[in-house]
Amino acid sequence: MKRLKSRLAIILTLMMIFTSFEFVGVFAETEEAAATEVTQQEAALDTATADTTEPEEPAVEKVDPVTGLEIFSSSNSVVLLWDKVADNDVYYLVNGQRVNPTEYNGKNRYDLGGLAEGQTASATVVACKEGMENSDSVATRACQAVRTIRYRVRIKKGGTLKSHGGPSRTIRVYKNEYIDCYGFGGGKYIFERDGSIFYCNKSRTNKRSCIYTSAWSYSPQEAEFFVNARGLASGTGSLVWINTYTQTMYMFNGSAGNWHCVLARKCSTGKAASPTPTGVSGQKTIWKKITKRHGIKWWSPFSQINSIHSKKAKWRMGAPKSNGCVRNYVDAAYAVYVGAPIGTKVLVY
Repeated sequence: MKRLKSRLAIILTLMMIFTSFEFVGVFAETEEAAATEVTQQEAALDTATADTTEPEEPAVEKVDPVTGLEIFSSSNSVVLLWDKVADNDVYYLVNGQRVNPTEYNGKNRYDLGGLAEGQTASATVVACKEGMENSDSVATRACQAVRTIRYRVRIKKGGTLKSHGGPSRTIRVYKNEYIDCYGFGGGKYIFERDGSIFYCNKSRTNKRSCIYTSAWSYSPQEAEFFVNARGLASGTGSLVWINTYTQTMYMFNGSAGNWHCVLARKCSTGKAASPTPTGVSGQKTIWKKITKRHGIKWWSPFSQINSIHSKKAKWRMGAPKSNGCVRNYVDAAYAVYVGAPIGTKVLVY
């Protein structure tokens, strides 16, 4: 009996040991499974995080920047020229406004118009694609529409004046009042007020002066833009423009809308007390040729008493000093004498 109990005790002891090992193994397996599950969850979280990250945006396609941008004075406008951008899908903005430039000598051209005489304008041109705007742009220097001389006169006798152009009205001018006039013809200064044109007799004025510059001139290209924009015509194939503001004379060959400058030289127009006549339109006609007069050569009269001619040695060019004629260097006066036949139009502006 004792031996049986002893054997049973041994068997029970062995069973307890075996069960203990089994529990430990099961527990270990559970721990390992849990660790694996955590690792798998972390990996899944990393994958989910990676999937929700926003993809990088593709680089925006840039348009080549505008190059070679130039700005020129013209008649009540400025002319913009710039190099073409190669891409055919490109369009252009000028000061934020979409424009369709024309072609001019292999470049893009756009006329920024609506300017008053002498008004300053500047421009920024941007090349764009549909739906996007290129930040690369070119801003230019300011430029102004072509100017004419101003005659500043003081009224020595007040009174009323009636308009001779524009809205019909009557104004009063007062003694010692100063008026800036843009033209002269028939013994009268011409000025504008509130859109109406008035004439003021020279005899009613005193203390006269000129507002002009001799520091620079409009370039030959600007001169072409100016006369072509005005639509000037001359049946002789020649045209003359005398810019009183810069005291420069230009001569052109060609036809209306297609004039090409062949001469640009400083000149000297009439002083404030005896201005070179412009009339309202400013356009006159060469009607005679005189080889020599008063010791001065190469006369091309364009009004009743005023002419383009050469100069005396002591006369200086670039300032309004004459009695109404247009004084020139000898070579320039000769060029007009032989190159601008009778009937050639002369614009004084």
